[in-house]
Amino acid sequence: MPRLPSGMVVDIVYERARYHALQRRLRVTQRTPHHRLYALIDVVYPDPETNPTQWSTCYTFTGHTLDDRRWLAKWRAEDRAAFLAWIQQPEQVREIEHARRRLLAEPTQRAPEALRYPYPEQFYSELYRRIRDLPMPKATPEQWLATLKRMTHDGLREEELAWSGLPEYLKAQQRRGTPRIWRDELCARIDFSAIKVELVNELVPPRRAGIDWQERCALLDTAALAHLGLPPARRAVIRLCGPVHHPGHGRHYCIGQYHALGERPGSAPSWFVLDPFGSLVPGREGRLQPSRQAAVALAERHARRNHRLAPPSARPASHYDYVTLAGGGDYREWLVTLPHYQRHHFTGHYLERNLLLHMRTKERIDHAGRRLLFIEEMQSDWHQAGARYGYDNRFDGRIPHAPYRKEWVALGLKLLLMHVAERGLDGLAWATGALQSARYGRLMPPIVRLYDQTIPHHLGRLTAPWGVACGLTTIDSLDPWLQAWRKGERWYVKSADGRFVTRARLDRAAAKALIARHSRAVTLEVPLLLLAPALRAQIRADGLPLFGDRLVPLT
Repeated sequence: MPRLPSGMVVDIVYERARYHALQRRLRVTQRTPHHRLYALIDVVYPDPETNPTQWSTCYTFTGHTLDDRRWLAKWRAEDRAAFLAWIQQPEQVREIEHARRRLLAEPTQRAPEALRYPYPEQFYSELYRRIRDLPMPKATPEQWLATLKRMTHDGLREEELAWSGLPEYLKAQQRRGTPRIWRDELCARIDFSAIKVELVNELVPPRRAGIDWQERCALLDTAALAHLGLPPARRAVIRLCGPVHHPGHGRHYCIGQYHALGERPGSAPSWFVLDPFGSLVPGREGRLQPSRQAAVALAERHARRNHRLAPPSARPASHYDYVTLAGGGDYREWLVTLPHYQRHHFTGHYLERNLLLHMRTKERIDHAGRRLLFIEEMQSDWHQAGARYGYDNRFDGRIPHAPYRKEWVALGLKLLLMHVAERGLDGLAWATGALQSARYGRLMPPIVRLYDQTIPHHLGRLTAPWGVACGLTTIDSLDPWLQAWRKGERWYVKSADGRFVTRARLDRAAAKALIARHSRAVTLEVPLLLLAPALRAQIRADGLPLFGDRLVPLT
């Protein structure tokens, strides 16, 4: 990091490149100019006060990126010139290019868009409310510290107190000899901005006109080919049909497979496209297209141009939907991140910086007709790795300390309860530990404990004031004895016991279809929590505590 003429020391980091790309809706490719990457690079200051025993880093984010010219314009002229010259040096150019490599790390780059939810704004601090409701308007630092300690004995989470910053503030005032501190001043000192969470669904914007293609098999005769202006064929078959709901008709686009006379069996076919009125659609290559993909693309372009068939709205990304129980709908992958936390950590499932936990859900209807948000998976790669390998206080530690170490399960459940209350769903359900073990083909005690004990424990404590307890319900699904697995760009299917294994020559859709064909329908018994009307009203009106699972009904 350079020391500028004024003595100021700064540096640049690319760790939050993914976060900035999501915020600015910036899609990075190999052709993106180098200077456009400046929007993804943070400018940071070193932190000379770093204490290796604290959960902090050796630098702090300025809140500005390299493309923030207004901020740079406030620097002294010689500092600005020296800094701009420094970032043009080869070493810094390579550092900036790391942002491009990070965003292109996957074979198919995910679109940098996200649907953000306001649910984290509905969290409140139990600590703030307790101090606010105290009868004493002011007290000495020693008295406040004793009061806070008594609160932890009465159910206040010690982690909430630690992250609030109040103990450090009161000890500093004690050393300064401050005689009294007002209650309102103490409340104003509570600050959880550094550990504020963000809840998103990554979105995949559509690139097609949204035609819902369905497989068909209809043989065309010689007269039909002559009507289309195609020469006689050894075989011409309609393979795909897609409805177009245009005013005045409800017809279909059709895509056919054409084998000319004289071609030997097994030779590559040509493809043709019929518009909703049965006319042949010519493409750039002529009347026949070289591949099925080219024919689909031609039909999509024709639909957009001639029928104003707009693409559907962006849908949530589905990277791991193949690891779900069959049935249900509205599949979503929820990402809970710490965008403002100054330690940085990346996990293997997603590229987002500081991914605290991720959840995968579907909406299902049980046998009683109730609409449920079904939890397929809840996982914190960060804290689960920390529990296994240990946390590291050093800046370059493998697994840095993070907030919500004992709260991440409750935090995720509270966010999902807010979604249930907002969407008008009847409750939460989730897969049992036995189902999770069957899915992966082995017994995993920590996973069983999470789904069979930890989740019911937190939900039970949250809903206890309303007399609500976790129960059981039944849903329709398929026997989860087969799973899809990826090998490079191809897929294969196998069973947990190894009795059923295919070669790695399928695509994703074919693997899922094969599993559906070879799995029998079953009725599964799963845990359930129904949301009481009073609890639903309280969640929508008052939110939920950021830490802990203690709720007091509104009067």
